[in-house]
Amino acid sequence: MLIDGVQVAPGVKKSWSMPACDTCLGPESVPVTVVCGSKPGPTLAVTAACHPMELNGVVTSIRLAQELDPSELAGTVV
Repeated sequence: MLIDGVQVAPGVKKSWSMPACDTCLGPESVPVTVVCGSKPGPTLAVTAACHPMELNGVVTSIRLAQELDPSELAGTVV
């Protein structure tokens, strides 16, 4: 899986900040975590914080990324 120039190999979990935009206060980025399963399968993208004050999705997506084990996953979760 290649996202934003970052390669994530099968069986690996990787996190980084992806540049998103420039604002009057400076550049902004978004956190990205990719869990690439050890077996091929579908890809699921999870997003959160699309609207202000919807913080429950942020907490849930962080917990999901922490709990997923790439060695037990078929497919990829972004």
